[in-house]
Amino acid sequence: MKQKNEKIDSMPRAATPFFAAFIFICAIFMIKTHTILSVAILILSSLIILEKIVWHRSRVKKMKEYISDAASDDNELQNNEALFKSMSPIAGIRIDGTVAWYNSAFKELFTTISDKKISEIIPQIKIREIYDDGGRTPITVNIGEEIYIVRSSVKRRTAPDHAAIMLYMEKVTELVNTKKALEEATCAVAQIMVDNFDEVVAELSDEERLDIVTLLDKNIIGWVQDAGGLVKKIEKDKYLCVFTKKQLDEFTEKKFDILNNVKTFDESAKIPPTVSIGIGIGSSSLSKNDISSKKALEMALGRGGDQVVIRNKGKFSYFGGNSKETEKRTKVKARIMASNLRELMEASDNVLIMGHRNSDADAIGAAIGIASMASHIKKEAKVLLLTKDDTVQLLLKKIEENHYHDGMFIGKQGLRDFITPKTLLVICDTHIPEYTEMPELIDTVKTKVVIDHHRRSESFIDDADIVYHEPFASSTCEMVAEIMQYFGHHYAVSTVDAEALYSGIAVDTKNFTFKTGVRTFEAAAYLRAAGVDTIRVKKLFRDSIDNYKLKAQIVTEAQVYSNNIAISLFSGVVPHLVIAEAADEMLEITDIKAAFVVARGENGNVVISGRSLGEVNVQVVLEKLGGGGHMMVAGAQIEQSSVFDAGEMLKKAIDEVI
Repeated sequence: MKQKNEKIDSMPRAATPFFAAFIFICAIFMIKTHTILSVAILILSSLIILEKIVWHRSRVKKMKEYISDAASDDNELQNNEALFKSMSPIAGIRIDGTVAWYNSAFKELFTTISDKKISEIIPQIKIREIYDDGGRTPITVNIGEEIYIVRSSVKRRTAPDHAAIMLYMEKVTELVNTKKALEEATCAVAQIMVDNFDEVVAELSDEERLDIVTLLDKNIIGWVQDAGGLVKKIEKDKYLCVFTKKQLDEFTEKKFDILNNVKTFDESAKIPPTVSIGIGIGSSSLSKNDISSKKALEMALGRGGDQVVIRNKGKFSYFGGNSKETEKRTKVKARIMASNLRELMEASDNVLIMGHRNSDADAIGAAIGIASMASHIKKEAKVLLLTKDDTVQLLLKKIEENHYHDGMFIGKQGLRDFITPKTLLVICDTHIPEYTEMPELIDTVKTKVVIDHHRRSESFIDDADIVYHEPFASSTCEMVAEIMQYFGHHYAVSTVDAEALYSGIAVDTKNFTFKTGVRTFEAAAYLRAAGVDTIRVKKLFRDSIDNYKLKAQIVTEAQVYSNNIAISLFSGVVPHLVIAEAADEMLEITDIKAAFVVARGENGNVVISGRSLGEVNVQVVLEKLGGGGHMMVAGAQIEQSSVFDAGEMLKKAIDEVI
């Protein structure tokens, strides 16, 4: 009998009585010719009609009882009478997840409901989550080829076991598909730029140059046109493109293979070309997307090039950036910056220099260099120093012993009397407002200069009068040393200042091994000529025996993760410098492509230091954990986390990037 009922129930409930009535009428017409058969059919069809009437009355009674128990008053009960006749699927669920009742529309969606929990029928439905949330969050579910929005209403009683949860399902397939189609048809604007065009063609003959240009055009223009987009070459090394969101999704799925295609189309090239792509999408017009694409391209170039940056409704996402940075700077720019900086200094009452929190040798060295230039033109200069890294203790002690810099460093107490409406604020070694010693000064002081070498982040001091941002430079001290050479014919840097600048370069390049270019050695040669004693500088950064032993312990704890990446999770409290130096040491291990050290710093946060030899972009990895830096040198700090949890987050980020 149960199997029979299940077969009957497979037919829509509303149609079953009509079908039985039709058989009943046919049997009446057949009663004279087939008496016995007709009587049997009449009895059977009568039983079916009777069973359906009884079932319907029983179901309605149970629904009324359940809704009456769930409703808080008589008015609400009257409003819920409409549920019985609703064309939308509706069900009542107990707190244990079992289905208490359902209407016919719900029954038509699912063949088997009895004695089952709603999670077995619709796996996306989690009753406990709905109860805790109070039914405020709609749930999207796929049932066959249809899409439904499930809204819920929770009726709480004195105990959770007495709660009733009503599920209301609304078919939104057509709406979702239409929305998706409209989104896919939305147009994106892209700016494509060959990063190193001049360097690639510099030493080529006219014929070879023409071949390279033709191959670049073929790869870039063909890449966009093959996807159905529009592309126009607007400069010798720049292209403007328009394509749809659907095409952008296809590019994203392929990880923007154009980046590798451009680098590998001519294996004989001495300098492989690289491209940077800025894409703007999500705005209400093409003109706004065009503005977004320019900002995205600026971000890509500021992060070292050879990558794609997408700006969607103000948010950035990144792809690529796996090539080693090539030096792309001109002395002309350094000379212009020196001239502009001197003009701003001369027009100001005084100069205030500020670095990043926990100032290191690069930030302090660059600040001292700026103060030295300001003093040369008789402008009072102060360096705001509130927090400092342990690595600069000996450097600061040496500076304090030289009375040439007496009173140069200042704290919060002296700022009120020092700052005037015409104070010039110079920010060194960072471009991120929240990373500076006092972020509020950025809004307080009108005239600002930013000098930094870190890859550009989304947060940027964008209202500065001068922005000297060179991600290809090894250090901010290198950039300041270049400015010094063009600051004036009669300017000469002192030995003390030169050693402070040299210290910053040496620390950031790990003694001229990381991010070191021709310009780095030229800046070092200029400082060496000013009297730098390299042995004296080396003594400023020697390790204590305790730190040396600690560093060895960290390296001992290292384990090799996927793709030859060394990770050391160290449970003890470690100075920041030791964490960074341990990561450097781990790169000396054979076949290791990248190294990460995770340990608790002296400030209580978990500190992660990443190092690479160029095959792995540690900056992109640590950006996922809120950090940053360069392709081969990066770091991050995680608050309120254990070393183990931070290590798991790091491994997840590595898996996503590599």
